[in-house]
Amino acid sequence: MRRFQVLRAACVMSSIATLLLALASSCRTPVGDDVLALRYEIWTVDSPLDAAHGFGKWIEEFFVPESGVCFNVVAEGGDAEAHAFFATLEERTGPHYGEPHPATPPIEVRVPREIAEQALELARVDREWRARQVEFGREWPQHVTLRSSAELNPQDE
Repeated sequence: MRRFQVLRAACVMSSIATLLLALASSCRTPVGDDVLALRYEIWTVDSPLDAAHGFGKWIEEFFVPESGVCFNVVAEGGDAEAHAFFATLEERTGPHYGEPHPATPPIEVRVPREIAEQALELARVDREWRARQVEFGREWPQHVTLRSSAELNPQDE
């Protein structure tokens, strides 16, 4: 009797696993709608001060050759942030802040086209945002007087 229960449990578990695999594959973007990407690890730091003290972490990043976009997701605590920007693979996989390049080279993977398109959109928004910062940085001083910190705090000199 015990052997029958074990076999029955194994069949039920196998059926559940098959069902989960079928559900997962039905939720996945079809392979024909995937794009080529390269997956690699990169050393990141939050600030130059962290870099100077050896703080940082390795994260996984993807490069989509079709669009020239790099993207990653960084999770801190319960929050996760997506990052995407235009760069070359060489720029992203070189030594960073003195940390050695990982021993594993970038590997080819396939990512859903929807993710690649969202990363491209985010990279475009990032490029536009940075261009606006430069534009406003040139324009605003013409309309308002911007004083230096020394002018605002003469007692610090």
